[in-house]
Amino acid sequence: MMRRWLSVVPVRKSAAGAVVALGALVGCGGSADSTTQKATPVATKASAAVSVPEALVGTWSSRLASHGAAVIGSDPGTVIIKISADGTLGIYYPGSNSANACVSDPECDPGEIKGGGARLTIGATTMCSGDEAQYSFRIVGDKLTTKSVKEDCVGDRPVLFDGATWQRQT
Repeated sequence: MMRRWLSVVPVRKSAAGAVVALGALVGCGGSADSTTQKATPVATKASAAVSVPEALVGTWSSRLASHGAAVIGSDPGTVIIKISADGTLGIYYPGSNSANACVSDPECDPGEIKGGGARLTIGATTMCSGDEAQYSFRIVGDKLTTKSVKEDCVGDRPVLFDGATWQRQT
């Protein structure tokens, strides 16, 4: 089973694995600026003014194929995204439980999304911690399609969102 990677330490699903990963990150010594850290959630109370079109709010699923999974160090399978009206984004990778809060699931990446018209701005993710990315989107029935407009990262964000089709779950 493949694991998604955080720097050079795999993210584990078990509590013991989390302790080992945390120990490896904290206990390896060195200065704070020599340690690569997971992108922090950018959706906070300060971002409460951020909003997304009502049609985007909800839970969406898409299939992560083997090639894309290999690029981002994940298992292939179903990816779930949860988009809240305040711009909170949860990306639940295969093996996660989307019934859990994203912050409590080691296989979920929290983030921020905002949009208007036919454009989305997607914030930092684990592998794309730099500039925000711009995507076009279209919703027809229960299908959401996304396409890159401006994306400077080659990590997880374009694998998940460039040319993707999502099926509404709720």
